[in-house]
Amino acid sequence: MESSITKARGNAANYISPAVIEPTTENKSTAVAVAGNTLPTTPTDPTQLESYIKSAEGLKSAAEAMRDKPGITKEEFEYWDKVAKTCALAALDAALKLSEAINTITPTPGKRTDKEPLTEDGRSSEDIIKTKEQILRDKFGMNPQKASRIAQLTKLAVAAEKKRAVEEDDTVSIRRAYAFIEKQEKTRKGGRKSAAAFNSSRPTKAKAAVPPTGKFNVIYTDLESARTTERLGERIVDTAIMFLLYDPAEQVSAMKCIGYFGFEYQDCAVAMVDKVANQSGYLQSNHRHLLVATKGEFPKPEFWHLPSFGDGIALGGKDAVEHFREAIKTMYPDGAMLDLTPVATDCESDETESEGESHE
Repeated sequence: MESSITKARGNAANYISPAVIEPTTENKSTAVAVAGNTLPTTPTDPTQLESYIKSAEGLKSAAEAMRDKPGITKEEFEYWDKVAKTCALAALDAALKLSEAINTITPTPGKRTDKEPLTEDGRSSEDIIKTKEQILRDKFGMNPQKASRIAQLTKLAVAAEKKRAVEEDDTVSIRRAYAFIEKQEKTRKGGRKSAAAFNSSRPTKAKAAVPPTGKFNVIYTDLESARTTERLGERIVDTAIMFLLYDPAEQVSAMKCIGYFGFEYQDCAVAMVDKVANQSGYLQSNHRHLLVATKGEFPKPEFWHLPSFGDGIALGGKDAVEHFREAIKTMYPDGAMLDLTPVATDCESDETESEGESHE
């Protein structure tokens, strides 16, 4: 039979938002009067968020102290547990808002107080720019170190912490949200270190492959190579498959490219990379696409299928080009492969010769 404590914890976990909670039963435990200090609405003024966070966390700690007292009733436990969780959630949400506010601060015209006004060039003190550090100090009452710490909080970290709290029937914690961010950064650093070690072990830099002669039925190319390779269409047999590598902003061009050479779209894959220069200018891209297209009744792979997602960093530092190249060779080991993507110069001649089996 389910104990009253277990049931109470289950009910208390079903909070959704930091709404003000009023007691539904008479509470005999009055050592800490949280009930008389119900949490106010989150302030809209970002300069008041820090003090609000301190108040919410103080109420959370007081409620936890009441909840954990021995000898309390089931109703009292449910009430204090819900108060603690609600106050903790309010503090976490307010911390995210404060982080967003700090990250949007820009230097503004105004009188500086940390240096003498510059008057030699004829500008008044009102024309001098306030630094971000001065704005943080004057308006938020924060030093740069503390502000920098708060500014690290992200929506992803907050969402992950809320999910953890629900799954574990626990109270959310700003500290654990920061721990999530630190773990992410540690993983990214490890990936960059692996990638750097892999790249440093390569004897030469990569350059565009010199296409061999003959005709081919497995084409691996990027958009630039497809555009610039002379008479590429004449090197492709009537029944063939094309693997076209491109960056996210080149989606439309990729579709036009396969159509130009007589191929039809079939599927696509994505490989994570450390960073890709995005031509669109809207996002920082951390992945590349591989479009799969066929011409004629080209057979599907018999023994192995390329996963639609691959993490190039996690795969020993391999970049997307190498990751997909190896996968295509595994899928079609007997195909006549024309590889127009960048290859290592020290192995260029060997690779291109072995790949140049004619299907004339």
